Amino acid sequence: MKLFKYIVATLVVASGALVSCSDKNVIDEYEIDKVGNNKALVQIMYMEPMTAATKANTIYCIELNGKKIYNKDTEVLARYNAFPGGAVGLFEAVDAGDVNIKLYRGEFKKVPDPEKHNAEEKDSLFLIEYYNQTINLAAGAKGSCVIYDKDKAPVFIPLDEVGKGPAQGGTADWAAVRLYNFMFDSEGVPTTGKVQLRMKDVDGDGTYKAIGEPIGFGEATSWNIIYVHKATYNSGGSQRRDLDCVFVDDKGNFSDISWTNSSGAARAAFTDYWTMYIGRGYAWYLRGVRDNKTYPLAITQWTCR
Repeated sequence: MKLFKYIVATLVVASGALVSCSDKNVIDEYEIDKVGNNKALVQIMYMEPMTAATKANTIYCIELNGKKIYNKDTEVLARYNAFPGGAVGLFEAVDAGDVNIKLYRGEFKKVPDPEKHNAEEKDSLFLIEYYNQTINLAAGAKGSCVIYDKDKAPVFIPLDEVGKGPAQGGTADWAAVRLYNFMFDSEGVPTTGKVQLRMKDVDGDGTYKAIGEPIGFGEATSWNIIYVHKATYNSGGSQRRDLDCVFVDDKGNFSDISWTNSSGAARAAFTDYWTMYIGRGYAWYLRGVRDNKTYPLAITQWTCR
């Protein structure tokens, strides 16, 4: 009986602790910006063709309409990546209208260290403006500002609603995907061809089937539902899916995309594969330069859900 009383008393104390942790406590503790009707939500995608990631081409500071975003001496935006990063569905809120975007690279220089009475030197980061362009965003806009050329304004592509697949056979084994085309034919020359995403038909004859509509440079397909068959029965559910990208003409005829890999070898066609997980939404960025081994073609994946 005594033990029962102790348990009840413990539960009462615990429940009191839970009640005291209200929404108000959380809001008071963390900075939260409420997005009004005059705001736009953006992700900064850095898809300009770049060599291997180095300090020289790393972005250490982003400036949006005069507001600087940085993290001491640490990068905030790497090549073929996005800000905000590190989690699904994060955006930066900006005032609608003209949005000025600046990117700063960094250079480390030796300077006297005041903590050592200037008797020793330390590395100090100096910001160098690399990108300065303006884009107009409508109130309520939500999507990606894709930077593909340091001398040009970014392309804004709305996120759109990530689709959900209908139940199939009593299950919902689906994922969603869309392709973004930021492929260059030559350095500084965006492709003029229409690109078609295709995926290997794992349920049929094994041929590659068109996924979504053909797209030009700076465009994205609509969201497309892909059924995922679990590779492992007792798991959350994932499967490797093989894909390719081809050119398509006005008559619907396909032709392979030739390119040069990082070793300088000529490739007759562009193929790739990704592991897709049930319930996820994936943005696939086709990027690189077809005829330059320094910037080989690849698909960068960004998880939207």
